[in-house]
Amino acid sequence: MSSTHPNDQHLRVEAGFTRYSSRRVYRIRVEVHNMRHDENTERDEKSENHVTFALLIGNGQSVRFDMTPNPRTRLGRLVVRGRAETVSRRTIRLTDINALGCPNNFDPDRPPPQQGQGYTVNDFLQYILRFGLHRYRFMYIDSQPLGCRYWITKIMAAFLRAGCMRDDVDFSRGLEGATPLHVLLAGQWDTRVDTPQIVPIAPGLFLPAGQQASLADRNEAYRMLESATLPALLRLANVLEFRSEEAGFERRLQQWQSHNAQRRIQLLQELARTATLEDFEAMAAQDLAGAHRMGFTELEQFLRGRYMRALSAIQLASSQQAHAGDIFVYMLTAVCDMAGPEDES
Repeated sequence: MSSTHPNDQHLRVEAGFTRYSSRRVYRIRVEVHNMRHDENTERDEKSENHVTFALLIGNGQSVRFDMTPNPRTRLGRLVVRGRAETVSRRTIRLTDINALGCPNNFDPDRPPPQQGQGYTVNDFLQYILRFGLHRYRFMYIDSQPLGCRYWITKIMAAFLRAGCMRDDVDFSRGLEGATPLHVLLAGQWDTRVDTPQIVPIAPGLFLPAGQQASLADRNEAYRMLESATLPALLRLANVLEFRSEEAGFERRLQQWQSHNAQRRIQLLQELARTATLEDFEAMAAQDLAGAHRMGFTELEQFLRGRYMRALSAIQLASSQQAHAGDIFVYMLTAVCDMAGPEDES
């Protein structure tokens, strides 16, 4: 396979990768990292988790693949980095999966065996690029960008289908923090307890082939609101109550026919401004709108019982009757609803 890897908004392959690109991969290590710096002093706070995977190549070396969200856009960027370690200092839980051809006596800290066939580091990277698995957007759920666990599950399933890893999970007996993969990804891990708080995996969005990540801004959101129908705007107004209760968007939209042109413009501008308090909402809505024909089965399952207004909006956007303006507004409705607290049970 080609070893080219042009860096862009979705990918950053760090300098020095060529030292590792042709090395054979023996094991895949999935790691849960604790991202809280002052864990020992902030006893009232939970650990903040992030999940990555690394390709173990022997001699105490590995190549880490880290899908991380841009803090402004929530667009994922895959960072590929070679490292002279097999476990991150912040790893609190891990599990290993043998790559194809990995001998049973493989030791990641010792020189690897020379015989046998297998896949190289670059083979794994090129597989990800060829199938667009680096073109990813994180979902913003209850004020947190979530999606690294979902990305890992899809990557591992893709590797298994490609035949580049075995389906027998090595539980890594004797390794501190070793955990079966399905348990590892089941929820939120804390450094002070041995079992995770079970948290459903929030699906992110893989951008379809040929679809460029959106750079939509507040002005674009306003233009799309201008072309939407009143029922779609009322859906958006309803979910914005938690952001601006005093604005009275629903009441004012219900009086739409009595507003003159200037008041309508002002109302739509306020609606767009409130819906896009952060920079990412319009971008996420546009990306969801671009992918709506693909279906959102997993996202809908996640939303059911948690964010019912978001679920309803996505289903309306996927209907045959919805036009472009309404599709965007429905997806913006879903993004804003997911960014707030869950529905009360």
